[in-house]
Amino acid sequence: MTGNNNNHADTPGSDTEQAKPGEMIRHARELRELSAEDLARCLRLEPKIIHHLESEQFDQLPAPAFIRGYVRSIAKELDIDSAPLIDALALRFNGAPPPLADFESRAPIEITSDSNVIRYTTFGIVIVILMLVALWWQAHNEQTTNPAAASEPTAAAENIPATAPLPYDFEVVVHPDTPFYRLAPSPTTQVAIPVLETAAPTFDSALLAATPDSAVLIKTREDAWIDIRDADGTRLFYDLARSGREISLSGKLPYSLTLGNAQAVSVEFRGQQVTVADFIEAGIARFKLGNSTP
Repeated sequence: MTGNNNNHADTPGSDTEQAKPGEMIRHARELRELSAEDLARCLRLEPKIIHHLESEQFDQLPAPAFIRGYVRSIAKELDIDSAPLIDALALRFNGAPPPLADFESRAPIEITSDSNVIRYTTFGIVIVILMLVALWWQAHNEQTTNPAAASEPTAAAENIPATAPLPYDFEVVVHPDTPFYRLAPSPTTQVAIPVLETAAPTFDSALLAATPDSAVLIKTREDAWIDIRDADGTRLFYDLARSGREISLSGKLPYSLTLGNAQAVSVEFRGQQVTVADFIEAGIARFKLGNSTP
């Protein structure tokens, strides 16, 4: 009985040997002359997984489903049958899965103050703060020791020469906010408008025959404002006449003329030139042309 039991224990196919899948994996790996690191590199696994499998530290590995996956990959890489290994794992577990290392056996990894990541990050923050403080102190110190530097003119500004005075005298002309042609007449002031009476005998008879008795011709050498009204107060022209314009009008006599920039305006009445300069005051000429009776 005893001898039979010893022979049964030493049989290669006994349950005792089959219950040691780690030794089976190590034996197959050594026959291929591979290290645990070489096998892990071929399978793209961490070497510690191979070590845990061969030492049967299943409590350091994930769930049995993952372990069976590792075993199948190892068997395929070593070119051995995976069925005995899977059966050996089933006998090793006895139907009860080992505790999960990620949730029960292994404590969660904590980052403490002794961690290199925390240490290096802290050193970096301290260095940056010190650099900022040094820059602020340097700028503040320069401003304190040399407060007049900001108010002193730069070299470029000092080299700009002063503008020389103009070599001639000039009069500053101040224009009214409201143009003269929009000013309402004062109710208390009566403006005397001179009347230019023109006697018929002084005109050339040829011009009188060719020109209407009430014709007025206005020419401008510069821009000028022109306001012309007939005897009924009807505006014959009320606008800004551009330079070089000719305006020919006729209507009921007499005409009331108001000319802005009058020195640049020439007026012909009944073919004769009118001396506008005699009526100019402050650049504006106001006068009448013709009689109420022709």
